[in-house]
Amino acid sequence: MVKIKHVKMVTVPASYFTAPLAKSIAKSIAAPTALTRRKEMVVSAPLPLELFEELMAPLMEGDAEGLVREGGSLKPTKSTSATHRWVYVVKRGSVSNRLFCLEQSNPKQKASSTAQRARGVGCARVRLSVAEQRRGGLPQTMSMVAGNVLIQYVLPRQQLRPPVLTLTFGVLTMDNKGHIIWPKDFDAASAAQLRNQARALLQNMIADPRNPAGSSMVGALTGVGGSLRATPPRRHMVVVPPQ
Repeated sequence: MVKIKHVKMVTVPASYFTAPLAKSIAKSIAAPTALTRRKEMVVSAPLPLELFEELMAPLMEGDAEGLVREGGSLKPTKSTSATHRWVYVVKRGSVSNRLFCLEQSNPKQKASSTAQRARGVGCARVRLSVAEQRRGGLPQTMSMVAGNVLIQYVLPRQQLRPPVLTLTFGVLTMDNKGHIIWPKDFDAASAAQLRNQARALLQNMIADPRNPAGSSMVGALTGVGGSLRATPPRRHMVVVPPQ
């Protein structure tokens, strides 16, 4: 259990931290642009320890390399005179689904935003704005976290700067014909597993009446093909300020 010397505290809603983080993660899991097409995604945000523990609650020991619980709390992987650090690596797609859990993003949004919340399942989402949907548009691509996810959390011992969470991950994008733009060159077995994961998540989206993925994406369930996005990937940093 990490003990922190307390100073003067103020109370703010948890959503002050979690809402902008969830929004930035969702925006990062998207088709590559001119800015991001040769890069890994890096999302960095201030996050209190209690909310970091909450974020990691779905993961058990063995789900991520380096993850150890002690007395019900996450044990730091390294502690110095200045900081406590937690560094984990998620290597399985099923664990990434539980970590990102995009179907639960921003659960306290107002009812009129229900359609926007229904864009994702697990660590995948389709990209379609509410305005486009109202005009009759349909999604043409689905993006998903692909490969290892690096989780880093730094908690200063002296409360002079905020604790910071950093997530680093690759993103694949599959179009409505099943062609995948890969973030890097995966071996054949890993690529097959990722394609199967993407198809399973897409099938869940198509079956969800709230999700706009429907007839426009059915072809991706059987289509094949792929190309590389990055060799090797660099990084695109997204820093999330508090609201």
